[in-house]
Amino acid sequence: SSPEGIEQLNELGCDVIITDHHLIPHALPHAYAVVNPKREDSRYPDKMLAGVGVVYFLAATIAEKLSVRLPDKYLFWTAVGTIADKANMIGVNRIICSIVFDNWGRMPDRPLSLWSNYLDARNPDYFQKTAYVNNLIRLLSSGRSGKGENVALYFLLSPDYKQREVVSDLIAHKSKYEQNMAKACSELTHDVLQVEDLLCFYFDEKDNIPYELMGFSGNYICNKYKVPTIIFKRKKDTITGEAKAPEYFDLIDALSYCEDLLIQFGGHSKAAGFILETSKLAAFKKCFREYAVSCKELIEAGKAINIDVEVDKEEIKTLPMVVSVFSPYGEQAKMPTFLCRNLSSKDKLPEIRHILAAIEKQNNAAKRGSNKDQTLLDVVFSYKNNGKITIIDYKRSTDNEKTAINKVRYYSNEN
Repeated sequence: SSPEGIEQLNELGCDVIITDHHLIPHALPHAYAVVNPKREDSRYPDKMLAGVGVVYFLAATIAEKLSVRLPDKYLFWTAVGTIADKANMIGVNRIICSIVFDNWGRMPDRPLSLWSNYLDARNPDYFQKTAYVNNLIRLLSSGRSGKGENVALYFLLSPDYKQREVVSDLIAHKSKYEQNMAKACSELTHDVLQVEDLLCFYFDEKDNIPYELMGFSGNYICNKYKVPTIIFKRKKDTITGEAKAPEYFDLIDALSYCEDLLIQFGGHSKAAGFILETSKLAAFKKCFREYAVSCKELIEAGKAINIDVEVDKEEIKTLPMVVSVFSPYGEQAKMPTFLCRNLSSKDKLPEIRHILAAIEKQNNAAKRGSNKDQTLLDVVFSYKNNGKITIIDYKRSTDNEKTAINKVRYYSNEN
């Protein structure tokens, strides 16, 4: 999407190889090569290969031509990049991540030992590996300074002896980055959001959200309200938009519907970005809302909780092991959602007892006098990447099947 820059490099005598996995613009830049599985003339079967995977296979092909072997750590970082990009965890993306997770002990020692002072990677199970990788992603994604220097990129390009010196800088950047994330969440929570039934537009007029946190902010709103979300920011004479989508809604189809109003756009079905002229903002909102209305049933379906399996109390202790068998998880390969009926804090379930006790306390606080009692609950839950249980929804076991205590609708698998 930067043909002018490519032309300037060509004039300087530089051969340019472009790697990407986003949508192809109408006219390709005049580069030495454009490597993208989404090219119309590409015979590569997996069109959803992550961008880092495209780079890996280009490097592997060059290495094969030169009769040299790629270091194993390249595969490790390809898996990390695939997870960081929230690429679909199917096809080749899944194979790459599975190879790394299944051969964790044989992965190169350097990336793992370098972070041993900060992250626990000793004899990890699936959840520990995932937590480790996500902590690593948080460290590296927070590496860009205000002046544009990227500490994370400097770390990845540095020789081994230099990398340890950069780690402390990354830790400092991570701390500041997380403070900015907390501030962005606070702004979004206290600001008046234009959350409609079908979508949410948020224009950051006060410039409270840094550009690097636009995607995070969009995810925060989208996950909370389960509607397509767009964060707008002014950039000189144009407006930049970062869009996130819930399940079943396709952003590329939506932005293609409004393509005539955009300078450019690209991305994936669940995460996309675009640029438009300031004068066309109102027309774009109207167009995007029109498309969202046409997808009303899909958006509403995305708000429902799909339960994968109902389990007994006795099975909860064994679920982490079962969940690990079907790993890795990500887009298009979601962590399973479970339902367990008639639970209480008196059940001998250390994994969930404290959560049930908190729910019972909250329920009893709303009652008076002798009406306080032990509440049996039907609980819908899943697992976080660190292996801890997360409650998605719950209802009193004696309530009607579709009664929800939370603000999320409760559906059984049959419904």
